[in-house]
Amino acid sequence: MRTTRRSDSPLYKKHYQFFNGCTNPNCHAWQNYGALGIKIYKPWASLKTGFDQFEQYVIDHLGPAPSPLHVINRIDTSRDVKPGNLQWATRQQQCNHRSNNMMIRIGKETKSLADWCRATGLKEPTVWSRIRDYGFSPREALGL
Repeated sequence: MRTTRRSDSPLYKKHYQFFNGCTNPNCHAWQNYGALGIKIYKPWASLKTGFDQFEQYVIDHLGPAPSPLHVINRIDTSRDVKPGNLQWATRQQQCNHRSNNMMIRIGKETKSLADWCRATGLKEPTVWSRIRDYGFSPREALGL
């Protein structure tokens, strides 16, 4: 019977991604973490012992993933990887949370361009082009 290695755990992989992105200039994620001054909480900043403390924090404060589709992400992408700044999120929520998203406010509702397009059935490149190239307001570009 094969047992799962710790390195196969999604939580271990996420810890490694955070660690590597914050500490390794050769990592592809460095530009979104370390290069921006984002640091990993000192007790978690070790591959040998940091994961145990990271895992315990997740267990104690976030609990198990709500579903297999949920991953850990930072609540505030301009702040460090540390207690109080992590949450479970779906990939869609995580993608909407990216700093390079176009956020559109119509009335009292703010959504990412992708979410508005899902809601209206329009394609993102079409709406983006209407706003960027033709000067439409977001409301006009979305046909609202």
